[in-house]
Amino acid sequence: MKKQNMGLAMEILRDLKRREQFWRIAFLVTFAAAIIKSVAGKAGRHSNGK
Repeated sequence: MKKQNMGLAMEILRDLKRREQFWRIAFLVTFAAAIIKSVAGKAGRHSNGK
């Protein structure tokens, strides 16, 4: 019984790690998109001012 629980715990841990990686990547992509948008917006405003 104990061995089965350990196996289940390892599966859950592995799944959580995978999900954590996914969320980290999703967060980084969103963060990068926000930075690019703000930089592009600033660049666009500057070129419009000239």
